[in-house]
Amino acid sequence: MTSVQAALKPNGCFVGVWYHPQQLQYATGGPKDIDMLPTLTDIQKVMPELDWLIGEEIVDHIVEGSGHTGECMVVYVLGRKRGC
Repeated sequence: MTSVQAALKPNGCFVGVWYHPQQLQYATGGPKDIDMLPTLTDIQKVMPELDWLIGEEIVDHIVEGSGHTGECMVVYVLGRKRGC
């Protein structure tokens, strides 16, 4: 994730969506490896140069094909790199 911070220009924005560790309980897609399922806190810790405009862990509904449809637990973020 540090490469994401480095790639952003000052005041540049980063948008991300991840499955949350609780997604394993929903079985509506995503990785089965808990190490690939971050929490909001995990994401914020690895990108400390960003100011977090949006950071949510929510139950949502997805329709992305037969293996990825139904309720899911996701993390939504919008961060902006601090200006110089």
